[in-house]
Amino acid sequence: MAETSYDLIVTGAGTGGIIMAARIAQKGVHPTTGEPLKVALLDLGPYFEGTPRPGYGVPGRRQMFTNVRSDFQGRYRTRRGIPPGASRRIPLGPDDETYTFNTAGIVGGGSLLYTAITNTPYEADYQVWSDETGLDLSYQNLKYAAEETERAFNIHTKPDGLLRVGDRLFRDSARALGIEVHPAKIAKQNCLWCGYCDGVNMCKYDARGGSFTGYLPTALEHGVEIIPDAKAEKVLIEKQGTGFRVTGVAYIRNGEREVVNATRVVVSCGQYGSTPLLLRSGYGPRQLVEQLIVENPNVGNHTDARPWCERMTAVFDQP
Repeated sequence: MAETSYDLIVTGAGTGGIIMAARIAQKGVHPTTGEPLKVALLDLGPYFEGTPRPGYGVPGRRQMFTNVRSDFQGRYRTRRGIPPGASRRIPLGPDDETYTFNTAGIVGGGSLLYTAITNTPYEADYQVWSDETGLDLSYQNLKYAAEETERAFNIHTKPDGLLRVGDRLFRDSARALGIEVHPAKIAKQNCLWCGYCDGVNMCKYDARGGSFTGYLPTALEHGVEIIPDAKAEKVLIEKQGTGFRVTGVAYIRNGEREVVNATRVVVSCGQYGSTPLLLRSGYGPRQLVEQLIVENPNVGNHTDARPWCERMTAVFDQP
């Protein structure tokens, strides 16, 4: 059993995990020593090294797979997650989940597979978030984050020349009815428009914007250690008096159980991967946890076994 100590471990090197690891390593300092924080980023899939070069890629990654759909999906996608509302206890083994959701089993996660059609929030979104949470999540408070994301992901309006006939018909028909429409935005840079990537394969040429291309270089520059091919078994939690403390993460790698120690752990395994990990760790609703350490009835709320939804094409403020 290998043991290594970190100030922070982020489990899940997907869209959110990479950003958190990068920003914490870049700006965080140890409160006692004043030294930069020692951060590790753990993921269940492989890591193919090389500094992203949008529009060019890295030769090693370009040779990972062909442009045949089944070639990439067969090797670098996985099925994971459980219906959190299930009325049964959750097995402690990381391979015993009830699989319901396709996801990327590779460092970079969903940021390597999404269609790159994206938008930053509208002002109405900020108002809804503020109303629902009671917090000041106004546009003015979060504007800096939206602007940073636009820069890092290279989000920009899709050129008219790349719109499909149906896109143009929808836009022109809406305008003829006096309805305001917003141009579609994409997160790409130096894209060759080869057509093999969107929602199927990762881009061989690093042209799809995301946390892998926009934030992973920052994480590596500030000393984040990548631990690939490591399937998280559980977050290690110990009772301490009337409370508890986190001591690290146990994971399976090459068939061997290993442990990394840390005083802080961030669980970032996606909506359908985080809940099973927390439940296996003894953290969650009493009726779903086999060996309860910390009771939290909120774990798994507002999720179900149907992760897919239809893409919303338009929003109208009147019938």
